[in-house]
Amino acid sequence: MAGLSYVGEATVEAMRRDRPDLQGTCWNVTWGKVVGEVLQTPPKNFLVKDSIGNHTHSDFLPKRMYDIIVRAERWVDITSLSTPTGKFVDYFSKALKKLHDTGRPVTIRILFGNIIANPTNVHEVLQQLKSELPEDTALKIWVGSSRVGVTVETTWNHSKIIAVDGQYLLQGGHNLWDKHYLQKDPMHDVSVELEGPVARDGHIFANWMWHFFSSIDGVLFEDGVIFDGRLPVKTFVDGDPTRVQLSRFPDSIAREAPQYEAKCSFNPQPAVGAAKIISLGRYGKLQINSAPTNPSDAGIEAMLASACKSIRIAQQDIGPLAVPVSFVTVPFPGGVWPTKYLQAIGGALCRGVDVHIVVSNPYSVPGGAKMAQYGNGWTCVDVGGMLVKVAMESNPEVSVEKMSQLVRSHLQISYIRSNSTSKDWPSGEHVGNHSKVIIVDEIAYYIGSQNLYIANLAEWGLILDDEVQTAQFMEHYWKPMWKQTRPAEDCPADAVMARASSDWPQYDPSSLEARTLTATAKMKDFIFDAVTVDSEEAEAFFANLGLDVDVKGILASIAEGQDDKKNKPGPVQCSQCCAVQ
Repeated sequence: MAGLSYVGEATVEAMRRDRPDLQGTCWNVTWGKVVGEVLQTPPKNFLVKDSIGNHTHSDFLPKRMYDIIVRAERWVDITSLSTPTGKFVDYFSKALKKLHDTGRPVTIRILFGNIIANPTNVHEVLQQLKSELPEDTALKIWVGSSRVGVTVETTWNHSKIIAVDGQYLLQGGHNLWDKHYLQKDPMHDVSVELEGPVARDGHIFANWMWHFFSSIDGVLFEDGVIFDGRLPVKTFVDGDPTRVQLSRFPDSIAREAPQYEAKCSFNPQPAVGAAKIISLGRYGKLQINSAPTNPSDAGIEAMLASACKSIRIAQQDIGPLAVPVSFVTVPFPGGVWPTKYLQAIGGALCRGVDVHIVVSNPYSVPGGAKMAQYGNGWTCVDVGGMLVKVAMESNPEVSVEKMSQLVRSHLQISYIRSNSTSKDWPSGEHVGNHSKVIIVDEIAYYIGSQNLYIANLAEWGLILDDEVQTAQFMEHYWKPMWKQTRPAEDCPADAVMARASSDWPQYDPSSLEARTLTATAKMKDFIFDAVTVDSEEAEAFFANLGLDVDVKGILASIAEGQDDKKNKPGPVQCSQCCAVQ
């Protein structure tokens, strides 16, 4: 599309070099019109001057999703990390009943990830969603989930999309979890609603993941009957252990969901006030034509590298997935810092670009100590130190003295806050951030599901390449949030330079950290389906390793997940995987 900014052009060119054949499938240049203000949880909380304000809030988000779904004439696609809970389920069920009452023959595809240790039960959620639907409904509903692999490179869906009729779209960072967003101490997050052909890209992105189900048809089904066990089917795809599950309603419809076709979209002529948009995604281990399918990685790197004035980032974390056990914080086996992104950001810093970053407080936990965590465990100084270390290695012409000056004048990193002084809610829980936002030079911004820390998941997001829309986003979201931060306190320049100049992070192979990494790597034998772990067997297994580590401490994280799975509604994840949100 003509008229892209230099940020947009750099992004598109990078994806063309990476996977030109995926334009129109996994990435695209399109347009859309933003509807209203950005969707934040908690709504407008940052605008409450120097006070906590009402840290419980309305149910506007599931209501907004309901309003979009019930517009459907032909097609609905919903993708999310895991199944909806609480009022999200209620509103989705009401939306399907509303569509049924219209008599319209709407195709509905609902796709979830399948998190290690928290296997999705699509049959259970379908029972909830169809509770008010008769067997003779004109609706056709498919619900599926999948996971490929069982290592740090594991792939499951992480995109968060509601696309309707190729015309209406809601996407961003929000998961469908009642306790995390609709009750006390809610998670800070942001999504956006749009209208226009950008919605078509959401449908088409989902197509390939649904195609994956069809490609392993013979494993999913026996004698034409959909597998109906509590756990997803276990199989292997290109040598990777894989979990898949699929259900449908009514039973009379085809067992495989159809592919969305662009003919379902509306008039392609741009609307007044529409913004230029780049859609960009990745499929992780799900290859197309036997090649990696992750163009958004290249696009985001190029977006960051194009900065001339400023980079603003809001993320859950920047560091790799960590092992959040009580006695040590170390990277998950195979976990690494996102060097390419840090090189792009660090290169901009060396050019005098302002870099402002907001992250979660470490181990932010909404709704109780045993719920999923929203922070990988790294401090602002950790993030700043690694950024500067990578920048100095990639730009050797910049002296330590010059880098110190740049850090003091251009680098600011802060934890998210509930007000200008507190990193905690009144309950004592740390304030968490789940947004995935990048703003470059105040002319373009990314909003979607993809984190900057490395996780090989299926992701999708948008870059709104429009100065007016970016200014509005800054006004409604970034500026109020940044006003509450305290980067000088959270990330002092001297501490950043000291961290960058040290040998951190390195581990002695005989150290407790290294031995814990080894033990945790072996844990995958048990956490593949953690709900079935036998604690005595696991303890004996670790004892036989002879690593002399705190076996009980490691196993406690699994036991907590088991207890929560039995006693608490909502998503519960193994602590080794809970940060991948």
